[in-house]
Amino acid sequence: IQKKRQKMELPAIYFITPCQASVDFLIGDFNSKEPKYEKAHLFFTSHVQTPEMDAISACQPLVKKIKTFLEMNVDFIAFESRVFSFNRPNAIPKIYFHDTIQSLGAELLQQSQQLVSLLTTLREVPYIRYSSQGKSGVCKALANYLEKDLLAATKQLQASDDGWKPDEYRDRGTLLIIDRSIDPVAPLMHEYTFQAMVNDLLPVKGELCYLKTPPTEEKTREDERAPKSEEEAAVVLSEDDNLWIEFRHKHIGEVLHSVTEKFREFKGLSKVAKIQSDDKSTMKDMLQAMKEMPMYKSTIKKYHKHMSIAQECMGIFDLHQLKNLGEIEQDMATGVSDDGRGISLKQTKSDLVKKCQNPDIDVLDKLRLLL
Repeated sequence: IQKKRQKMELPAIYFITPCQASVDFLIGDFNSKEPKYEKAHLFFTSHVQTPEMDAISACQPLVKKIKTFLEMNVDFIAFESRVFSFNRPNAIPKIYFHDTIQSLGAELLQQSQQLVSLLTTLREVPYIRYSSQGKSGVCKALANYLEKDLLAATKQLQASDDGWKPDEYRDRGTLLIIDRSIDPVAPLMHEYTFQAMVNDLLPVKGELCYLKTPPTEEKTREDERAPKSEEEAAVVLSEDDNLWIEFRHKHIGEVLHSVTEKFREFKGLSKVAKIQSDDKSTMKDMLQAMKEMPMYKSTIKKYHKHMSIAQECMGIFDLHQLKNLGEIEQDMATGVSDDGRGISLKQTKSDLVKKCQNPDIDVLDKLRLLL
């Protein structure tokens, strides 16, 4: 909406967030002698607040063009069936390094409203619980905002013609609010489950993972995360892939073993694989194999994809000596060695210095270790 567009003798559909910037751009399209579009169908991702509503109402050229005005309560991004994001990359600095209490309040209010959008979409009015260990009462403040906003939103929805009400077919949920200050170390540590390694070690953009040729001794982490080259092949990692759903939260070692075993089992049961290895197949077997061929090719491709991804992750894992790094990370984070004994501070410092002096360890990994 912020890009320049030419005038068109057509109606326009706007799907926008109800923030001041979006509303200003919307008004700019119609608040002139020559409006950009004949009519406007307005769809907002969440409830339009009073200041933005007043601004729209004050622009009579826009009001005359409005044919549809709808608040949709979809102010979030669903990455997976149980994972969502508010797409607020600057939230952490705004919460922890805010200039004024007012700027912090504005950020928490926005997050509260987006949470309300999610909860009303799920038809959920949960118990709200928050951590008392967070920084400066941020969790408590967000909980208070949310309680107030959710109550107002549900009353408004219940009074509308839609007949909104909480889902009666499941128990009332609990919303637990915590903030990063209770566990600042976890994002810096290397995680060895499949999905975490893919996102940490390989170039990933949304659901696309870019596979390269196997890394060599000369390649650094920056090379692996560099922009795409002609050597790269994009593969999709989504919940349409049953193997991805099965393996994404498992340890990489288990993934390597399980993918190989399941692939062997699949080939052992497949008519197509039997035809390829058996010269005594009957016509009936061949007809059955032909019926299975599209599914066979699709499944083979999935197995090859996940084996390639796992092997590429392990190639980077070995190249950057992440096994040794992981051990010292765990020791430093827990204060306990792998045999259950308390770590020696002197020995840990010595190990840390050695890792930082090792030229084979990537600079980014050294920085994560020091932080």
